[in-house]
Amino acid sequence: MIQIHSDYAGGNIKVISLGEVVRLEQDIRDSYWWFYWNFCVRCDEEREVVFEFMHGEVVGPWGPAYSLDGINWTWLGEQSVMNAKSFVYRFNSDHPEAYFAFSLPYQLHHLEQFYERFQDNSIVRRDTLCLTEKKSDVPLFLIGNANAQEHIFLSSRHHACESTVNYVLEGLLAFLIADHSAFLDRFCIHFVPFVDIDGVENGDQGKGRAPHDHNRDYIDQPIYAVTRAIMRYVRELRPVAGAVY
Repeated sequence: MIQIHSDYAGGNIKVISLGEVVRLEQDIRDSYWWFYWNFCVRCDEEREVVFEFMHGEVVGPWGPAYSLDGINWTWLGEQSVMNAKSFVYRFNSDHPEAYFAFSLPYQLHHLEQFYERFQDNSIVRRDTLCLTEKKSDVPLFLIGNANAQEHIFLSSRHHACESTVNYVLEGLLAFLIADHSAFLDRFCIHFVPFVDIDGVENGDQGKGRAPHDHNRDYIDQPIYAVTRAIMRYVRELRPVAGAVY
């Protein structure tokens, strides 16, 4: 018996049919067609299962991202790829449950793990930029010299599904914090890891939202509280450099 669900942070899938071949498609929310999906499968039988997507080519060359606990992820591997719309996985009795996603997910619980590593470090401070329309906190991190005269602003996840950049930024910040280089004596880095935090946690694509997504909201009359807050924050901060991911 196969059971599929996506009721967890970042989950996103629609099941069309269950059988020797499991047919699915990504759950398109208020965005146009996009590739993002993320689901969990339990299969108590030791056998191979083919997963076939019915809405576009959404399986990459390394296969799906794969996890046994929903937290630690890796690529399943190119050997799992049947074509750009399907992959195969063998379940066994030791691990009857597995998670699969289009790409390596990075959720709020990953950020919390990252923060736990450095929360006692005096050069790492956590704040809240604002509340979203759904009353979620938008995390803001300040890393470096609190009294610095020069500032750098970083933000990511304007499109909720673009998760891999968080791993890149986490690696960069971890390197700078651990080394506590002269760079962090001179600069203070201001980092908003999840611009569309509700979309990230809900498992939305977040690309091409109607009437427009967060990345297109830097206009005279923004519709999202977080972009209004970022615009106000950056105007006051006047950073010497910034990057939007």
